[in-house]
Parts: sequence; C-alpha cells; structure tokens
Amino acid sequence: MGRTGVLRAYARVARLEYLPAELLLILIPLLLAFELPHALGNRLTSVAEAVIVFFLLYLTGFIVNAITDVEVDRTYSTFKSSVSEAVERLGRRRLSLLVVVQVLAALGLSLHLAWLLQQWLLLGLVGLGLFLGLGYSLPPFQFKTAGAGHGLALALSAFFIPMVFLSIVVTNSVDPLILLLITGFTLAQYALEFGNQAADFEQDRKADLSTPPVRYSVPSTLSFGLVLMVLGVALLVGSLFALSSSVGGLGRLHPALAGVNGLLLMLVIVLVGYAGPFRAMLHLHGMAILRGEVDPSVVRHARWQAAGSLSTMLACALLFGAAVLGPVVAPPAVPFVDEVPQVSFAPDEVWVNAGDATILAAATYGDTEDGSDLHTDWVIAGGFGTYNQMGQRSYNHTFTTPGDYQVTVTVTDGAGNRAQDQMVVHVVQLDLALVSVTVDKRGLNEQMNLTLVVKNDKEKRSPGSLEVSVSYRNLPADLYHNEQILAHGQEWVIRATVDVSALDTAPEVVVHLQTANGQERQMVVSATDGH
Repeated sequence: MGRTGVLRAYARVARLEYLPAELLLILIPLLLAFELPHALGNRLTSVAEAVIVFFLLYLTGFIVNAITDVEVDRTYSTFKSSVSEAVERLGRRRLSLLVVVQVLAALGLSLHLAWLLQQWLLLGLVGLGLFLGLGYSLPPFQFKTAGAGHGLALALSAFFIPMVFLSIVVTNSVDPLILLLITGFTLAQYALEFGNQAADFEQDRKADLSTPPVRYSVPSTLSFGLVLMVLGVALLVGSLFALSSSVGGLGRLHPALAGVNGLLLMLVIVLVGYAGPFRAMLHLHGMAILRGEVDPSVVRHARWQAAGSLSTMLACALLFGAAVLGPVVAPPAVPFVDEVPQVSFAPDEVWVNAGDATILAAATYGDTEDGSDLHTDWVIAGGFGTYNQMGQRSYNHTFTTPGDYQVTVTVTDGAGNRAQDQMVVHVVQLDLALVSVTVDKRGLNEQMNLTLVVKNDKEKRSPGSLEVSVSYRNLPADLYHNEQILAHGQEWVIRATVDVSALDTAPEVVVHLQTANGQERQMVVSATDGH
C-alpha cells in the first residue's frame, strides 16, 4: 500500500471528518481567555503544547475504538465498514504501537505543562480523560455498552475535560461562568451522539452491544437527546449572557449592540447553529416512532457537531472582541421602577492608566427596563465636550493626560423627567518607581529554578500598560531555558531554569520595564538573592 493509501486509511481510522468540529472546539476556551492578547507571546508555547496533547488523545480515542470494533464494523452497511477495512490495511499491531506512542507523547507534554505552569491539576485531567477515553472502548470497562456510563465517559472525555484542560493552560484558572458554558456545550454536543447511535441500532443489536438505543429503545433515546440538547443550549446561552455582562456588553464593539441587542445577537447565533441538528433529531424521532427504525443516511453527526461548535465559537468571538477593547467600569444593579428615570455609577471613582481605552458605564432605567427610551448625555470636565445618544449606557473614551476628571451623566425621558449622577476618573501615569521585583530561587547543585514577581505596589493603578522582558548577565544563552513570562492579574511572573554547574560567578537577572508612553526602567536582581 502506497503512502497515499496509508494516509487515507489513517484518516478513516482516526475519523478526521470530525476535525473541523474539533478545531472549533479548541477556539472556544482560547476566545474566553479575555486577557490573552496581552500575554499571548508569553503563553504561545504552552498553548501549542496543550493543543498537541488534545489532538494526540482525541485521535487515540478514535483509533482504539476502531481497533476494538473492527469485527462489528465489518457487518455495518454504513461508512463504518470502511473503518474496519482501514484497520485491516494498516494492521492492528501497527495501530496499537501508534496508540502507545501517542499516549506517551501526550503524557510527557502534559507533565511538562504541569511543571511549567505549576498546575498539577492538568495531569489529573489528562489521567481521567485517558481512563474514560480508553475505557470507552476497551475491556473490562467498555463504557460505550454500559448505558448511562456511555454518556458519562464520552461527554467528559470528548468535550468537558479537554476544554477545561485548555482553559487552565490559557488562563491558569477556570472561571465558574466559563465552567458553566463548557457544561452547556458538553450537554448540547453529547445530545447529538444519540442520533449517531440510533443509526447504528440494528447492527449494535445484532452484535449484542448494549448501547443506549438498544437498552432503552430508539424513540426513548432520541427523546432524551432532544431534552438534553435544549438543556445544554439553555445553559450555553445563559452563561454567554452572564459573560457578556462581566465584560461590559457587546456595546463595546458597536453602539447598536448595546444592551439587549447584543444579547439577542448571541442568542440568534447559537440557535441558528443548533436549529439544523435539532430539526434532524426531531425528524429521526418521528421516523423511529412511525417505522420503528431510522434511515442512517439522514444522520450527519460530524456536520451537526461542527454547526454547534461554529455557532458557539462565533458567540465567544464576539465576547472576546468586546473584552479586549479596554477596562470597564461596570454598572451596578439598580431595581427597575417604571416611568421614573434612574442613573447610577458604581463605584463613584476609578483609576485608569493614561492612554488606555476606558469604557465608562452607568445603569440607566426609564419607561423601559433597558433604558432604551432615554436620551443620555455624557459630560467630561476638562474640555472634552458632550456625548449624546439615545439609550446609550456606556461611553468609550481614552484619557491621554494624567489628572482627575469629573464625569457627569444625565438621562432624560420623553416627558422631560431627568436624573443625574457623577463620578471621578483618576487618570495616572504608571510610575515605574512604584514597581518592585522579588526573586525566589529553588534548586540543587546543577540547576536552579528562578521565579520573579513583578508587581505594581499601588493597588489601584492597573499594570495593564506595562511591558516586561528579561535578560541575563554572567550567563551564556545556552545555560537558561524554559523561560516563561505570564500575566497574573496585577502581577507579572517570570520563570526560568538556569544551569549553574559551570558558572564561577553568580548570574544576575535584568528585568526591563516599559510603559505605553515610553517610560523605561531597568532593575537588576541577583539570582543568589531569595525572598
């Protein structure tokens, strides 16, 4: 068999028709890392390793399933018979060896990521994902024939665990709202699997495989799948709405998307993505009730998954775009009182860096709960002028000169009733004199691990405009490696491994700091110091 034949057989065994959906799945946790653009260069290697781990294990799951099902797949009248043929062409022994290599490579990369990021939970996630993914097909577990165990193993190993893994690598944590979104996405995507199983019902029944349709009947399984999809989409949309509120709304992208308009846009995007798969599942359900079986040619499982993943990714892309525009002064929750205009800032003073785009937001309510009936006037003291627009709750402004500015917002309804509130914006220039660097040295004999923390000692002054880089003195370039510069809220954490066995002089770490307006400072820290 030539090289082309081998590649085609591998594509069939590894089920590369699912690749578009998996590429979209990867983008979702990346887009939800709202601070990613500010630190992407520093995390690019880690993200790349995480993506490689994801694909190695995903492809491994498909290959193991193809090997264990080779006899059953041969009896199918669907495309699965070609999967069995591809396994025979490549050879079960060769494929088993490939599985071992892929698993070892994934474990090695995961161990490196866990050590580099000091996130040992990553190893636990990979271990659990491997157990569920391999146990899905391999005896003695074979979760795919265990009824409810099928759903738990497949949903966790194929969707939930990989997305949480990627989210931790990118953000070094998992936000509860992002966890809720991943849960909703997992339920909606797994629900589509019931259509795929319904198509295999007859062959699975003859092979005595106790899949959910065989155990609980095709109509019952499809009914449960439809309910599960609705629940998953509801959680997905709800978490998107909550995340939108946390980043200041889609009005940051365009005024027309402010308030309820932005929420409706995300709702439409998600529903459009899942409308086709839902109709197809509903059609299968009716077919199963009327005929007692379904037509396998109707099932387009890979296409359904891609449609749902694409819609979710697009909604997350909108949130990503809104989040990266600049800092937000979030509006407080104000109880709605009909016909009485209200406006309120919270807090009543904020600190921002000169040159940073700032979204000033206020809660406004009038004859409609979203405040769309109100004329909103924004006035910033200092000669910036007045901004006026119907129903606009936020004002995007870039303060370039340090100082204290009073911002006044006035809302007026159609009857001439008015409400007003004020806040103070303290515009500061990031003072590099306030930045401190501490060093932590750990290691033995030939190597030491350095961890430096660069922190702005003035809490209210955001370090968002600060750029950090490092260099070394008394240390050749080939003696330090694994360098990472990671942003953690108000801190920058620098990690590096230094080979010190051949050094006569203690190396020094030179931390270079630069602000958006060109301020520079250089700080030298001895690698022998420890705090």
